[in-house]
Amino acid sequence: MGQAANDVAYIKQLHDGDLSDVKVGFVYFDYPFGQEPIEILKTLSEKEGFKLELYPVPLPGSDQAGVWSKVRRDNPDHVIVWMLGGAHVVASKEMQRNRIPMDKYISVNWLNEVDIANIGNEAAKGIKRGTNVVGGQNVALYKEIMTELYDKGEGSGPIEKTQDVFYNTGLAMYSIMFEAARKAAELEGLPITAKSYKAGLESLEGYDANGLMAPITVTAEDHGGGGKTRIEMWDGAAWVPQTDWISEYTDVVWDVVKDSSSKYEQ
Repeated sequence: MGQAANDVAYIKQLHDGDLSDVKVGFVYFDYPFGQEPIEILKTLSEKEGFKLELYPVPLPGSDQAGVWSKVRRDNPDHVIVWMLGGAHVVASKEMQRNRIPMDKYISVNWLNEVDIANIGNEAAKGIKRGTNVVGGQNVALYKEIMTELYDKGEGSGPIEKTQDVFYNTGLAMYSIMFEAARKAAELEGLPITAKSYKAGLESLEGYDANGLMAPITVTAEDHGGGGKTRIEMWDGAAWVPQTDWISEYTDVVWDVVKDSSSKYEQ
């Protein structure tokens, strides 16, 4: 939900802080993963005054012709997309067929370099994605793994599998867990217990795995770490940041999360 809220904040920035005459489309897998941001988008639509259009895509996303024809007719200013894998490739082809500018497309973080290659580096120019990790190989932890493991023939798996944002996402996730374990041992010694590991996690403050990801601060109240993401745009050769790491509408996000969660208690 936080990532979708940050997407809206980015769109608001593009429109000089006024969304009252803006139309936002939401193309999503008609499945829990894709449906997850709908409530936050509806809430922000009411708060900020933008018009929200919903475009569900049936799994597995191979048939999107009708969806993008409708997008063309409705002509939203921006299209937030909650799909993954080959569905992005299908979407890009339909956008080209309908002459929809690629720079309207703001993907969830599950859009990687393989998808870009399948779309075509030039054809994909202008596509944007939200992300909570840095893409590419110019990050300290990645370079250290290459130097200490792959360059010595001790890497695990083909090196090609390390060269996209999904690998960096995995690195970030494990890095958090390892840093929490290190902190737990530092705080309370060995062996690490559930209690000390929790303390280790909740001692993480501004942790970014040496520039790999959005800085996180974990607390007992917020195990999500703050919800920071940024928007990147593909320029034909690389991902270029369009924003700093941001976490916007956090009060709205938490209200929606708590309201949604309370329904499971009923």
